[in-house]
Amino acid sequence: MNLEEINSLLDKFLSGKISKEEKDLLDNWYQDFDSHDDITDRMRKDEQLDIRNKMLKAIKEQAFDSKWSKGASQKSLGQIFIRVVSVAASLVLIAAFAYSVYYPSLKPVIYQTDLGEMLILKLPDSTQVTLNGNSRLSYKPNWLGKFDRKVNLEGEAFFEVFHTVDHKRFTINEKTGMGIEVYGTEFNYQVREGVNAVALKSGSVKIMLPDDSREVKKEHFLKPGEMAEFDVRERSVEIASPGNLESYYAWKDGKLIMDYSTLPEIIERLRGTYGISLSLDTSNWRERKVSGTLPLTRDPESLILNLEKLFDIDIEITEQK
Repeated sequence: MNLEEINSLLDKFLSGKISKEEKDLLDNWYQDFDSHDDITDRMRKDEQLDIRNKMLKAIKEQAFDSKWSKGASQKSLGQIFIRVVSVAASLVLIAAFAYSVYYPSLKPVIYQTDLGEMLILKLPDSTQVTLNGNSRLSYKPNWLGKFDRKVNLEGEAFFEVFHTVDHKRFTINEKTGMGIEVYGTEFNYQVREGVNAVALKSGSVKIMLPDDSREVKKEHFLKPGEMAEFDVRERSVEIASPGNLESYYAWKDGKLIMDYSTLPEIIERLRGTYGISLSLDTSNWRERKVSGTLPLTRDPESLILNLEKLFDIDIEITEQK
């Protein structure tokens, strides 16, 4: 049986709708897994809680049914107890089987963009992600093969997080650098060398700082228009309200917005996306600032030509990783 079939049988068992033939089939699959007493120790706490809740629900529905409300005899109470033990034991064995067989074989789902490439994707929960160039988004399905709204990001992405009816949270880089927790919102998140930065367009975002950060307060809530930058080296965070927040996520619309920006600031924003190192004459550009909009393309050469004209300087691409 494949994972979909075993999940179907498990759901039927938990709902009490499994036939005798299906129950026998399920028994044949998990009968050799009764030695895995501590199998749930390797599950996350939320997965253990989910299994416990399913077990309790099944026990209540299958054992403490109408007999209990009508008043049970001593004999029937004993039968109910035996039935409870049987149901609980079966559920533990099924959980052990499903986890030990399928969880190790579940491979992470990975999205990777090349230098200068942009990718728009939709996650299983309907969350839309625009992945910037030279970036990687990944997640590992839970032990039942489903998306648990926990992803990891390296690089940069714009998130439009879908708000689910059960208000299940969506997390990014949980317990890794500056983590993000949201329920439904739009924001840009950059995880590049030395800095983690989130710019909130709408909704609400909770940022979670690592335990070794210098900040006394480890959690902060951002409001629309705010931006948080976590300095990985200094282990500190700065929260501000930039004058033009759009400039931090205009890349998803193929634009580079310069808002009274210096050339070093512009180059730093482009370096991670295009993986480039530049050689240029530094004699007269440090104090010059420009404003305006330039088109972004996958090939950085046309963008470099425009920057040369704006700053009246010769720029050479010396390395592209």
